[in-house]
Amino acid sequence: MESNLIIIVDLQHFKLFKVKQDPLKRESVEMIKSSKNLDFYLKADEKYSDRKGNFTSKQSSGSNENQNLELEEERRRIQDIADHISEILGKYSHSSWYFAAPEAINNQIVELLDKKDIENMEINLKLNLANTPNDKILDYFSK
Repeated sequence: MESNLIIIVDLQHFKLFKVKQDPLKRESVEMIKSSKNLDFYLKADEKYSDRKGNFTSKQSSGSNENQNLELEEERRRIQDIADHISEILGKYSHSSWYFAAPEAINNQIVELLDKKDIENMEINLKLNLANTPNDKILDYFSK
């Protein structure tokens, strides 16, 4: 029998769980994969400069440039997350899957997924569960 998968993401975390059932039909989750993108929240000058203040100027800096760069990085990260979800769903056998992502990015990620993956998604929560203890994850997806 194929099991269900649970995918939990935010812009910094990606977690994949498999829902298991014991002989008494009690469900539990097993973490299959967990990864962090720690540099996502660094400021642009912390990422792209070898030392802070490397490009000093007496004129006012283009603060809007950093904002545009941050928005572009968020857009790329969302695309990467959607690509990774598609890859995972193709790699791991499952009957259906559950998804949780913060409300601010949930729809953006889902819109980038294949239609068959969206149709196979049983539960979609607009919650950030990335820091939720593993033993509490299943509680959110109980019907």
